[in-house]
Amino acid sequence: MARLILPAVVALTVCSLFLGFVWSQAAPSPEPTPSQAAVVDPVLNTPTTVVDADTGKPLPAGWVAEIGGDADPHRVDGRGRVTLRLDAPTLIRVGAPGYAERVLAVAPGQQPAVDLVRRTADSLSIRFGGDVMLGRRFYEPLANGETRLEGGAGVQQHLAVLQEITPLLGDADLTVVNLETSLVRDPYFRGTRPQRFHQTKDLVFATAPAAAIALKRAGVDVVDLGNNHVYDALGAGLDSTLRTVEAAGLAHFGAGRTPEEAWRPAYVEARGQTIAFIGCTTVTGDAHPVLYVASETQGGAADCAPTPMRRAIATAQAEADTVVVMMHGGTEYQQTQDREVRELSSVAADAGATLVVNGHPHVIGGVVRDGDALVAETLGNLVFDQNLWSTLRSYLLRVDLRDGAPVRTVADPFAISDYAPVPTTGALADSSARVAAGLLEGPLLLGSGAATTTRLPTAGTPPITGAAGEVVPLPPGAWLTAGQDGVLLGEDLLYGTGSIERMDTGTDGGTPLLWSLGKYTQVGNDAACTGSRGLHAVRQPARDFDVVAYPAHRVPVSPGDRLSLVVSVAKASRGAQAEIRWYAEMAGASKDVVVLPLGPTDGPADGDCRQVRLDVVVPDGVTAAQPYLRLGDPGGVTRAGEVMADDIRLVRWAEPGAGGRLYDVVDFQRDTTVAPATDAR
Repeated sequence: MARLILPAVVALTVCSLFLGFVWSQAAPSPEPTPSQAAVVDPVLNTPTTVVDADTGKPLPAGWVAEIGGDADPHRVDGRGRVTLRLDAPTLIRVGAPGYAERVLAVAPGQQPAVDLVRRTADSLSIRFGGDVMLGRRFYEPLANGETRLEGGAGVQQHLAVLQEITPLLGDADLTVVNLETSLVRDPYFRGTRPQRFHQTKDLVFATAPAAAIALKRAGVDVVDLGNNHVYDALGAGLDSTLRTVEAAGLAHFGAGRTPEEAWRPAYVEARGQTIAFIGCTTVTGDAHPVLYVASETQGGAADCAPTPMRRAIATAQAEADTVVVMMHGGTEYQQTQDREVRELSSVAADAGATLVVNGHPHVIGGVVRDGDALVAETLGNLVFDQNLWSTLRSYLLRVDLRDGAPVRTVADPFAISDYAPVPTTGALADSSARVAAGLLEGPLLLGSGAATTTRLPTAGTPPITGAAGEVVPLPPGAWLTAGQDGVLLGEDLLYGTGSIERMDTGTDGGTPLLWSLGKYTQVGNDAACTGSRGLHAVRQPARDFDVVAYPAHRVPVSPGDRLSLVVSVAKASRGAQAEIRWYAEMAGASKDVVVLPLGPTDGPADGDCRQVRLDVVVPDGVTAAQPYLRLGDPGGVTRAGEVMADDIRLVRWAEPGAGGRLYDVVDFQRDTTVAPATDAR
């Protein structure tokens, strides 16, 4: 494996006191030991304001309840405010008399303004989740040796996978997901594919029937079957799937035993209104002897095309108050939809659909308007067994309608950890919200924990001053307009997880979400440069292996991308380094590595850190990168090694002059001050 050492560009953080590396060899270093005490997260006040979504005015009769907590709901004061005391991210349920309730994740110290939609005779709320599949790797060991599901797994095991996201799934009048799998007995197999499955397609998915009941109990009401995996277990599997979802009490659409049945709208009653759901796929399997879509000789999904879509929408309009179209198509792992799906989305909007919600790429995309219709280009995954880094952040979409028209849309972020969804806050939630609100020119505004169409009260964001060469993250919810002088904007491809802070409502806090820590690497308060947590790694002289920490999966990149690996260092001995490893594929060994030395340097005064960076261009033939924090051989039999680091970012830089809600990191090209814009708080 080739090793290439590139010069590091060292930039001072605000608190930095040292420009160079300092190392004393007058005496052997003592053997350091990371603190064995539990990581302590501060208990912070979290002032929460409950407001009317139409007027932005406080609701003095509202209440806030911490989900999973034992305390009674907190009543707001006359200004619509209540102060929570939190030491970890928490799901809260917010309500007020005459308003639709809402569930959301909040973080300690955050100051959310929670908007509620007034209930009227013609109001309705709908939740949309992305792709759902609970087979394949769910039956295989995770890194900790446990499996998510076991052979013969029942409803409770499937519910356990959904437990963290269940409050969000249940906070709307209707919840809809894309069920991208066949429901059959004995869904898991190893080795040779059984004859009961499609024999020529690359991948087939199957899930146990108990999953349908679990989805229903978790709050799902309707499932979209119009996708390229509903026919994976052929005709018998389609029959089993249809019977199973019906027995579970789930309405379904998008697939059937004939084309007519596949295109037939599902009519669902809620709050005295009728909502029609229509689904189809552009991924038809036409290169295979057995198609994925319904034809005159077999069942399957509805085959997306303009004429049957217009016909189905016209039929639905005669029976329903609101028409929803869900399409499955596009290019996998691409955040923007392809031309065919966009054109079909416009066909649906022109024909009278109120909401068009699409999927298949397994990654999240933006939300836009097409005439009077709201279009979500791709919702990514809700529950899936993929290990690709780009598939691990996602969001649930909630649309509140009044008189059949959207009055509030919100994207609530979550992440998928060990195949299970968990709500997120902080920089990780902000990363998902920026895609929803900033990838395309659309209606969503950027909030501090979500993206929403409601403009909420905001106190603004203070100006940010930086020194030349300094890399600074933007606060959640803040963004810079295009054309800013003296700065370059970028996206943190690690989604903010390298801040090491606790940003999800479900973990025990021992390991940062979506990261892997090697033996003798710990999360510690003493290693924090910002916030309350950092990474503290120790290597004793006798050890013959490196101590490492890294994001759990490889990060997709493209040749020619301009990247910077940025690390804040509190202390580093000889042998401490950060790396970027290059990969030609998502599996297999790395083809090259670039190295950023972090030491030797003595630890500065408590609370002081220095920022170092490595600037690179992605080489030809590379499709993925993975940053590492590594503590190698410190040298000598008496010398121990140690590194304390925080705020690890892998930033992809935009073109000069770019701006908008998508970008969350600023590179100061010269000493200057910028004034971020803020949509909502």
